[in-house]
Amino acid sequence: MPKGNAYEKQLTQALQAYPQSPHRHKLWFYLAQHHYQQQEFGAAQKAFLTFLQLAPATEISLVREAQLRLVQCHLAQNQIVSASQLLEEIRLTHQVAQKSSTEKLVLKIKRLGEVIYPALK
Repeated sequence: MPKGNAYEKQLTQALQAYPQSPHRHKLWFYLAQHHYQQQEFGAAQKAFLTFLQLAPATEISLVREAQLRLVQCHLAQNQIVSASQLLEEIRLTHQVAQKSSTEKLVLKIKRLGEVIYPALK
């Protein structure tokens, strides 16, 4: 069995052995990356989608990487329209996340100011 297939088998076995693991999403990410590197773009798409469904909000960098790899999978399979739609969805999601982060930061600064300078209330 080639080395790549052994790695895929280990990941698949781990997913089956630990269905409730809090790290399950990472196993899906590694499996997706493996398929992507093997140029198995259909399998990579499915694994990246599963990762994105399971990933907690705290995994921002992995989520972004998975989203971009997913676009690349679509492009590699000449699925130009779906790649374009996915990129637009990512762009919109990123804009909302940035706005939300900015609003939260402004609110935190305002609250800090109220604690330091109670007269500002």
